[in-house]
Amino acid sequence: MAALAFAACNSSGEDSRNHRLALWDAVSGDWRFISPAGRSSNEFEWLPDGSAMLVIEGEPQGAGQARSGGYFLAVRELSGKVRWEVEGGMDDRQPVAATGSPDSTEVAVLRDTFGDGERTAFIEIRDAGSGQVLRSTETWITRLTSGAAPVAADIVWTPDGRLAVVSHRGAGFNDLLWFDAGSMAAEPLRPTEASEVWAIGNAMNPKVLVFALSQPGGGSTLTLHEPGGPARDIDVGLGGNLAVDFSPDGTRLVVAYDEGIETIDLRSGERHILRGAFTYGISWGANRRIASAWGSDVITFDEDGSGLQTEVSLSGGRTARHPAWSPDGESIAFIVEPRYRD
Repeated sequence: MAALAFAACNSSGEDSRNHRLALWDAVSGDWRFISPAGRSSNEFEWLPDGSAMLVIEGEPQGAGQARSGGYFLAVRELSGKVRWEVEGGMDDRQPVAATGSPDSTEVAVLRDTFGDGERTAFIEIRDAGSGQVLRSTETWITRLTSGAAPVAADIVWTPDGRLAVVSHRGAGFNDLLWFDAGSMAAEPLRPTEASEVWAIGNAMNPKVLVFALSQPGGGSTLTLHEPGGPARDIDVGLGGNLAVDFSPDGTRLVVAYDEGIETIDLRSGERHILRGAFTYGISWGANRRIASAWGSDVITFDEDGSGLQTEVSLSGGRTARHPAWSPDGESIAFIVEPRYRD
């Protein structure tokens, strides 16, 4: 697929309707838009080498428009240039999530189709440089019932060569699926009773954390999956706007919910409240600084809660969301949400 290129907009660029990906640079202290006006950036993830971001984007779907396209996985370099992209639609292999291999040479794309009475999904592995399809899994099918519609939601590539996938799989609820990233073979299915809604991990950490909404009448959980060990739930007293990330060494979590941020030691269970903040995302950088989105600001502070700094302050009623440190800790990517419009 041919790559598309455009001139990246600066921080004064206007788009009153779409969420856009932006990048703050720690050296200059400036920020700029990475994604263009006219597309909405929904989710993103850094390639482990920090050379580009995997961005799930969408074009406006107005009345009368076809549903066969308009959703993209774009591999965006830090200049804003698109290295390559793939397109799909709700009814035709929509790209819903992506993750990079630990060496950043390949990208796994989770694709999903909402058909007549069923959902189908599969994973394809593409070359990170060219976008060429290298291999893929078989398609799995879920028949839709009268209950909640399950979704294909998230994918993580772990350093032990496995893909952790949050997806529908033959029942009315989602499961955490595992695949071998080389052979693309599925591991034996281990059904759950929960609706798994997202997972986090990184290329240096074999642990995978899943946030699950239980069946009606139940609560919500964070479940930690570690190689060779049983899954275990972590009690975080879940509140609104939950955000969570691993420490750089994978031994602790930083969790933000309601109006507080705290760390949890995964070995001892010890907890430390860092500070109060009503946050829309959190990230623990390799520089041992924690970034958080707080209203119109992106703030950072040390892992003990000290050293608070405001790195970005948006104007015009815009909101910052989902900050993520680059792998080298030299920049922060985040989503700019436009001012609310009726």
